[in-house]
Amino acid sequence: MIFGVDIGQRGAIVRLNDDGSLHDAHVMPLGYEGIQWHRVHELLSECSGGAIEWVNAMPSGAGKIRMPATSAFSFGGSFEGVKACLQIARVPFVEIRASSWKKKILTGTDKSKDSAIEFATTRFPGINMTPGRIRKPHDGIGDAACIAEWYYITQREKLLCPTKEKKCRRKNKTTSA
Repeated sequence: MIFGVDIGQRGAIVRLNDDGSLHDAHVMPLGYEGIQWHRVHELLSECSGGAIEWVNAMPSGAGKIRMPATSAFSFGGSFEGVKACLQIARVPFVEIRASSWKKKILTGTDKSKDSAIEFATTRFPGINMTPGRIRKPHDGIGDAACIAEWYYITQREKLLCPTKEKKCRRKNKTTSA
């Protein structure tokens, strides 16, 4: 089983079977104290590998609309928390920039959150985009499904043509626990 993770409290975890079919999709598990890391660890430790979205915090800057410093700190903590869960479970993962997975998965679209949701519902017809009390499609699940699909495709390409691996490693940071 492989995974894709969209980072943050509005993020999600999508797991695919080894044949690329949908296993399950989860919104980031939250409790009163924020993300429930033990639950994230449980979900990811069952996997053989996957990808997490590499994030940039954008604290306040000159004349640009950016993320408040406290939000940037929290967002970065989510990123490092997911990485820690994977390293503790000894699950290999790749950090992928949003621009890279969107280029490969959302080709021919405007690469928006809505495009990711549309891709996820088309590629994985059984995916629940509105879990629990959520009324509109959860964009974190859409992004996580696209990230998981990106990982599935790139891993299959590496098996079929291992010489491309060097090119992939230069563009995307590979981490092995």
